Amino acid sequence: MQRIKDKIGDLLKPGEKGSWPSVRDRLNRLLAGWSAYFSYGTRASAYRAVDHHVSESVRRFLAKRHKEPGRGARRFSWSEIHGKYGVTQLVQPLSPTPWACYEVCRKAGCGKSARPV
Repeated sequence: MQRIKDKIGDLLKPGEKGSWPSVRDRLNRLLAGWSAYFSYGTRASAYRAVDHHVSESVRRFLAKRHKEPGRGARRFSWSEIHGKYGVTQLVQPLSPTPWACYEVCRKAGCGKSARPV
C-alpha cells in the first residue's frame, strides 16, 4: 500500500509543471494498472484507502496550484475531483436504491425479473 501512495506522491509533487490533463492522465493510468494488478481477492478496504489518499493528494496539489488558502476542501470537493477534474475512482458509488436495476429493467421491458425462476 505504501508503494502506491509513494508513487501518487511523486506524481503530485508541488513542483510538477505539467498541465492538469497530462497529470490526471498519468494518475489515472497508474490507478488503472494498480487496480488491475490487485483485482483478485478482497480489495474493498484497500481501494477505499487509495481513493481517500488520491482525493486528499489531488486536493492539496490543486489547492497549491490555484493558490487556495488552507487545504482547498471547499473548492475541490470529492465529487469535483472525481467528476469535473476526471480522476479515476476505484470504489464505485452504490446505486441510490437496491431495486434500481429492477426498475430500469421493468421499464425497459427487457423481460428480466427481480427473482430468478
